[in-house]
Amino acid sequence: MTMDFKRPYDFFLMPNGIAILGVDEKNRQILSVGWKETYHIEENGACILEESQEPFNFEIREDIDGPDSEPEFFPYKLTTDVVVYGNAWAPNSKEVTRMVAAVQLGDSRKEVLVVGDRKCSYRKGTYPLFSEPEPFQCMPITYKKAYGGVAPTDVPPLKTLMDFVSPYPGAYPRNDIGRGYVIHNEPDFVEGLSLPNIEDPLDLITPERLIVGKPENWWRQPLPQSFEWYSPGWYPRIVHLGCVPDGLPEDDSVVPEVERGYLWPGHAKFCREAPLEERLLLSFTSGASPGLSFQYLRGDETIVLEGMRPQGTWPISLPGTTPEILLVFEGISQKLPVVLQTVLIKSEEAKLTLVWRGHWYPTRGLPLRLPSFSEPSIDPIEGIKITVNGERLH
Repeated sequence: MTMDFKRPYDFFLMPNGIAILGVDEKNRQILSVGWKETYHIEENGACILEESQEPFNFEIREDIDGPDSEPEFFPYKLTTDVVVYGNAWAPNSKEVTRMVAAVQLGDSRKEVLVVGDRKCSYRKGTYPLFSEPEPFQCMPITYKKAYGGVAPTDVPPLKTLMDFVSPYPGAYPRNDIGRGYVIHNEPDFVEGLSLPNIEDPLDLITPERLIVGKPENWWRQPLPQSFEWYSPGWYPRIVHLGCVPDGLPEDDSVVPEVERGYLWPGHAKFCREAPLEERLLLSFTSGASPGLSFQYLRGDETIVLEGMRPQGTWPISLPGTTPEILLVFEGISQKLPVVLQTVLIKSEEAKLTLVWRGHWYPTRGLPLRLPSFSEPSIDPIEGIKITVNGERLH
């Protein structure tokens, strides 16, 4: 059986719980039970369970790319994703031209450099000129303000149907919704160009490296950074779907993603030569920004946000309560192993969302019985009883 990630076959009675029949990374049939919890984050960082819980949202979005296109639940995920939406705030709301914001979990720390608005000035025959950053009090930390975007040039003619769905050379493969990506040093493209506000502190954009020169040089450009979801259509995540953008060197060990441990050496050759069934890796379900996916968290850790509110550092203590998921099949009751798949923090709303997954390997293969227009009431997990924290889910 294969998984349909766009429209999973789900069966649930409680809005914040779901059961999905799928497969794991070894292609074994698995029944996954998702459980979503929403908390309010207090000023002291304590998390209080909301009285009204939010349901799972499986609406198909019109924009299938970008950080807001991530499904809320996958039947199988190999890591815990830590995802943070919010703004950078200058200390005490005083204006600054640049500052650092960070997300820290234990010894793991991810920083971004936040810079005020800047523009480019074209200079014929030499590097562009960057304006000084403007002061700011608050700046959204989003991939729309990170390095990237679409260069308005080098768009080839559309000859086949695939040309409409394939990225063209004008789109930055790491982030096509950002700003600052320009291929040719021409006044129409450079003059007044907005530069990124969110940067990698170790990989800054400079006048000397602003002009890409050729589309195949994209991998030499700065890494985009944020704390949001990272689109499955962007490199390096798209590698786990068996694809690589054009232009990668034969020795792909020189690209920054390999040097930082986000990808393995030889991934480009693997994507080009391995059979399709081997190239589709379940690791693509790990959708946090590079550096924010972890081995399964317990759910009682402290996540520290720095520079993301005027009052200063905000240590957030995860609640430390794991849902109890029980399953009864053919008269046998068992407690399912449960892992934490997603930690989503919205700092401006002071909201924490946790998504847990319990899983069960059927003792015998369950028949492929899916709802259809003629038989919409078919339940592929009929005869299986599931409870979460004592409440009936299925």
